Amino acid sequence: MLAASYVASLLNLPLYGLTRDGLQLLSSSGRRLRESEFSGPLVVMDDDVYSGGTIRAALANMPCEYITAAAYQVTFTHYPLDYVARQFPCTWFREWAAFATGDWFNSRLATDFDGVLCHDCTPEQDDDGDKYREFLQTARPLYAFAPFEIPLIVTARLEAYRHQTEAWLAAQGLQARRLVMGPWKSIRQRTFAKVVRLKASTWDESGLKFFVESDPIQAAHIAALVHRPVICSTTGQVFNDTARTEPEAP
Repeated sequence: MLAASYVASLLNLPLYGLTRDGLQLLSSSGRRLRESEFSGPLVVMDDDVYSGGTIRAALANMPCEYITAAAYQVTFTHYPLDYVARQFPCTWFREWAAFATGDWFNSRLATDFDGVLCHDCTPEQDDDGDKYREFLQTARPLYAFAPFEIPLIVTARLEAYRHQTEAWLAAQGLQARRLVMGPWKSIRQRTFAKVVRLKASTWDESGLKFFVESDPIQAAHIAALVHRPVICSTTGQVFNDTARTEPEAP
């Protein structure tokens, strides 16, 4: 809707929403547009198109002639459009719709925990004691999550804190199909190299297509070990962004 409303404003055209009840006029500019009857064709617009599943579903309910358009699209899509503002030969991650992209992305996702799902704890909170346990209970989520199952979470949090971690996920409406936590006895045993190896090897064995990591240094090291896209949610980088992760044919 953001892209469509911008285009409608520039062209001085009415903006419609495609709802379960059909086409709904959302806004128009000037008396002429408000009083005129709809004559089509409509431009059906998406922000980005990867596999084409979303726009294909929308077009199934279109009652009139249409033109398809998107702001962004991968070059190897299985669903060509009439108009695209920009094409990419690789995968991207929509920061404005993190974890709301839909099943195609979410079902292929492995992710870090702190800094991705919730705010990172401060060095003062990371004491492996009372302050850390309080952080685990009160950590602020980074997004307003719609309930969904995350295929794999790999975190440097110690295994000793599994109960608190699972309770936090449940409170956000999230569930981890597999939650892998640090096997170390204390944070003194947890080193940078061990954390990177744990995340890289677990993700590699899973076969999942994407990994989301908040620390750019860890993200770069994980990407060097596993040649699939590693998304750094903090910096907006995608490591191995030329690794083709083509959508399955419909």
